Amino acid sequence: MGELMTGIACGRALKKLAGMARPLWERCDPMPLKRAIENRYAGGPRRERQLVQDLYTTYYVGALIAAGEVVTPESVMKAQLEDRHSGNGALYWGLAALIHIQWERWDQALQAQVQAMANYDDCPLRRDVRREVQRLLCVTGYALKIHSSTLEGLEDDLSALADSAVNRFQRVEARLLLGRYHLTVGNTQAARDHLEFALAQGGETYVGLLADDLLRELEGREPSPERQWRRAMLRVEEETRRMADTCDPWPLLAALEAVQACQIPAPARTGLRMLEATALVNLGREEEAEALLDQVPDQEQGDYRMQKLQLRAILCNRRGRTEEAEELAGKMEELMVQAGRDNGRREVFCLRCTARLKRGEADGLEEGLRRYITCGGPLLSQVGDHLLLGRYCLAVGRIEEAGEHLTFAAERGGPMYVGKEAAQLLRTLRQSPRDGKN
Repeated sequence: MGELMTGIACGRALKKLAGMARPLWERCDPMPLKRAIENRYAGGPRRERQLVQDLYTTYYVGALIAAGEVVTPESVMKAQLEDRHSGNGALYWGLAALIHIQWERWDQALQAQVQAMANYDDCPLRRDVRREVQRLLCVTGYALKIHSSTLEGLEDDLSALADSAVNRFQRVEARLLLGRYHLTVGNTQAARDHLEFALAQGGETYVGLLADDLLRELEGREPSPERQWRRAMLRVEEETRRMADTCDPWPLLAALEAVQACQIPAPARTGLRMLEATALVNLGREEEAEALLDQVPDQEQGDYRMQKLQLRAILCNRRGRTEEAEELAGKMEELMVQAGRDNGRREVFCLRCTARLKRGEADGLEEGLRRYITCGGPLLSQVGDHLLLGRYCLAVGRIEEAGEHLTFAAERGGPMYVGKEAAQLLRTLRQSPRDGKN
């Protein structure tokens, strides 16, 4: 009976969503769909079945992607992905692949496409759902083939995709791909025809934006402001990953300075502020970091709010305000409970552990250290882990082991504050009477 009621509820939701999505499909205008779903949940969560909520969330994310707005691939990853046979994985991974393609993150797009195909092949889907997911995976798969110059037989596939379109949005997506294909093979006139169609008919969707940029490239004009800032953001992403592997925040700060010269969409500004604040905290430039954190409203949702609390707690620990640091860690834990999430527990433990060790309280920390501190992962994580273990070993009198951990952190921490902190503790340790040095 429960399955029947869920099926009926989902059927009604799909019918309603089809009406909301019609402006996107027929006019290439995603904003009515976006606003309709935002208005539906403006009063907070609704009492409805989880599958219905998932449907509205998926359509909302689809509207954002269609509009070319800033969307992270992680935002489309749902708990259902843990079960490949749930039937949702192919859709979510396909949307993730499309986001990466929009941003020209080709390696990540290929990885997402592989996951999407694995989920699509492994699980049964309703005929109408399978048809929509299949088309999405064709769009992403063909874009990846064009990028890698795997072109044999592709023109026929793209023409079939265009011929099978049942609405305007599908037609312009297919014509954009045809334009890309003809650019790749050097047929500039055909490319221009398809791209001008996509630009003229693409409305307010990302298709028009990409068609415009490809036409600019074809005509030797400079990239659009949209593409300029996206490329600057790709450099920021690259330097963020590199910082984790090199323990050097300076290239990230340079990339963040470069992106400030671009026209940054409002939704991206908070994330950029948080990245810059993180880099400044890592360098020990605390007053500058706090000034940036003050610009992030406390009511910011999700990861930004968690990150802000974490950075504030780190600064409190450095200044000896350990009780305040633990209070902030407690607020992080409350947010995790409210959101029903588990990731973040390691960060909460590290903040509390640091606070207690700074107060000289080592009892009861061994179990958490064994659970959360692995000294693995990126170099930045390793340096932080070794610093924490060095502090703990100092507190419990394991002096030689403390020296090994602190030496690792000091030698590999580069210009990071944690490396300098480890070096200072190491100097204090070597001057200690326990080593026979005064």
